[in-house]
Amino acid sequence: MNNKVYRSPFDKEDSGKPITCRHLSFGYATGAFGRGKHTFSSVDTPSALESFSHKLPTEKELVTRWAFEPSSEGYYFTKSAISRAIQSIARKYWDMPNATEKNFLILIPEHVMALRFKKQEGCLKVIFYDPNDTGRHRTFSLYDPDNACALEPEDIFSIWPDDQLDKLNSGIIVSDDVQDHPEQCDVNVFGDVDFQSIHDDIYLAGHLDHPKIKSSLKREPEGNRRQG
Repeated sequence: MNNKVYRSPFDKEDSGKPITCRHLSFGYATGAFGRGKHTFSSVDTPSALESFSHKLPTEKELVTRWAFEPSSEGYYFTKSAISRAIQSIARKYWDMPNATEKNFLILIPEHVMALRFKKQEGCLKVIFYDPNDTGRHRTFSLYDPDNACALEPEDIFSIWPDDQLDKLNSGIIVSDDVQDHPEQCDVNVFGDVDFQSIHDDIYLAGHLDHPKIKSSLKREPEGNRRQG
């Protein structure tokens, strides 16, 4: 239902505007959908999603979130290296207390998705949400952080048609936490990332002035890069 349902007339801020991937993903990442078996009951039909729209972030809220503060973590990846990015996050948060979670957004050209890491006894659940499959998410259980290396792009982007997946080159996994300044952010790069193709996403992440990203953009060659 991504971009196919419009906000309720009672949604004073954005009445009548389409609900897009960025609204749904940020809503998922911030827990607006709720938890447990009824997680998607508020968004599983067009009428339910319209009625629920006032609980999703508005355009003004998203602009405020993205415009002024950089994401505290950025994991830049090529398609073939996304499992390494997930592995890095899993290693970082493996020892967080049971029942706690860490939420991220996945930014790729013209699309936003959500990623959640939830610690349970003996494992870390990696939960992937794509707004194009609005009413459900996919869960992978890691019993060791290095289990993430077994994840293939086809596992993560399972609903994507082959031609769409073939076009994916690079993207960013960003934390929903922020820092005051870009140089304070934990930025990591996995694979031969095509930074020019995700320039707008780097801007949204607030990392254009991060030393690692600035140096990478300066080195970026003209023309097409090899696929991730």
